[in-house]
Amino acid sequence: MKRFLRYFILNRLTNEGHHKFITNLRDYILHANSHVKNALAEVLPEFIKLAEEEDKIMEVIRNNNLSDLLNKFDALRDGLCYALQAIVSAYANSPFHEDMSIAGTLEAVSEKFDDIYVALPEKKSEMLDNLLKEMASCKEICHQLHLTPILKDLEKATNMYNEFSTEQVGEWANRNMIAFMKEIRLKVDTVYTRIIYLLEVAVLVGGTRKYGEFINKLNNYIDAYRSTLRSREVAAKQEFYYSGEFTNKSAILWEQNSNPD
Repeated sequence: MKRFLRYFILNRLTNEGHHKFITNLRDYILHANSHVKNALAEVLPEFIKLAEEEDKIMEVIRNNNLSDLLNKFDALRDGLCYALQAIVSAYANSPFHEDMSIAGTLEAVSEKFDDIYVALPEKKSEMLDNLLKEMASCKEICHQLHLTPILKDLEKATNMYNEFSTEQVGEWANRNMIAFMKEIRLKVDTVYTRIIYLLEVAVLVGGTRKYGEFINKLNNYIDAYRSTLRSREVAAKQEFYYSGEFTNKSAILWEQNSNPD
């Protein structure tokens, strides 16, 4: 059968992209002429219902997705730990005996956490809690080395991370929206395939005059979407393979690993 509509596979899309595509398709259909609506009469109610369910799921995902925020707090914790250990190491290398003895006490504590930066987030939270407790037992020394502000920031960042992490676990465990989204997308994609088939049959039987405007509008939208996807894929590949930052980092890693010293 001759195809009048552009071929487009929805499972290539992200959840955001999928939702946007279906939202616009719904809008196109609802504003189409009576011929288009009649051609889709048997599937239109189900499509509208599924599109509304996808709306609700996406709203919850957007509101509850704390991953970006958690990543920022995790990076902040790492930065504060680096600063903490850098200051301790600086005092440990002091030529003054008193500074060396003070820093030595803290260095013995901080050295226990050399693996903190590569630890899983949950394990890292536990290690940081222990680190803060041990530092609190050296309160006077921390004050002398001017570590108190960093320790307060580290404690705050850790508490915020733990709070948001607990909130995220609770929300996702109760609603499991990612799984629901996957399920609803499969249903929507099945209905979308049916919509395309019914439109193809309608044009084949009734001619292009009744459906031509809608078909052209949908084809143009699909072309624009496919062009955007191709541009993003090309840009992503170029950034990975040709990025100067990537090349420089790789070179440094090779030099470090090939140096016998």
